Amino acid sequence: MSIIRQRKKHLIKASLLGGIVVLIPFVVLVIYLLLLLQSSNHKLQMHQRKENERSICYSLRKDMDANQIITRTDIKEVSVLLPDKSKKCITMNEILGKRAKLSLSKNTLVTDDLIYEGSILEDDLRLHNYNFIKFQDKIKIGDFIDIRISFPNGADFILLSKKKVIDFSNYNVEQKTSNSLWMEVSEEEILRLSSAVVDSYHIDGCQIYAILYVEDTQEASTVTYPTNRVVQDLMKKDPNILRKATNVLESNLRKELELERLYNKVGYNKTGDGNENGDVLESNYNDTDSQALEENKENGIEFID
Repeated sequence: MSIIRQRKKHLIKASLLGGIVVLIPFVVLVIYLLLLLQSSNHKLQMHQRKENERSICYSLRKDMDANQIITRTDIKEVSVLLPDKSKKCITMNEILGKRAKLSLSKNTLVTDDLIYEGSILEDDLRLHNYNFIKFQDKIKIGDFIDIRISFPNGADFILLSKKKVIDFSNYNVEQKTSNSLWMEVSEEEILRLSSAVVDSYHIDGCQIYAILYVEDTQEASTVTYPTNRVVQDLMKKDPNILRKATNVLESNLRKELELERLYNKVGYNKTGDGNENGDVLESNYNDTDSQALEENKENGIEFID
């Protein structure tokens, strides 16, 4: 009996060992298939993610010269993955009718920084920043504006017509930002605006301000400001007059915006109804601003109130 039992034990051990030997390759195969399936799913997810990140853009069917107007036959639709996150695709409507800023090769992807709207880009066009122009809070980058000058007798003239807002910042004491407006201006426009600045410096009650277009498709206004020959002669005689006038306009605008901010903070009605804090605020502001005024006077600059 003991021999039979011994044989049974050996038989069971051999069966178990054989089963393990057979099972190991099967387990390895299952693990391999699972890893293969996981890798395949990962690649599929990556592909789907890239497909989702692809954008519908437009590229050029042919070479384009600088300042050439882009038409429907000049572009074709393409699906691309943009590696540069700072660039973005623009729609067909945003391209058609615009001009190429520079010579562009066939198959170039058309982006906003390669095209512009309006008349031919002149060689004397420059990006300029102005700090004395008053503008509305609703203004935003890409808006079109007219720059105007108003006189105390009610006369109001257009200085610059349909200028695109390249960048801007609102005057804010806490954030230490100035009243800044960036535009592209030609040499003629620079001189015209300079003349208006000197005009404002010598005529009490003048204001240079910006007004928004309702739609980008509106026709540009006609410039109506008559260049003052006397002002031109004055600018030739005194090269520093423009700098002085600009400093005064900037200072006056800062003062006006600061007072508006203080008025709004206490809910002051500028008509003087219902609140007496306005006079106190203005008095306090004038006291704190007196040092800056004195410094301006030392430099030959005085406020025109």
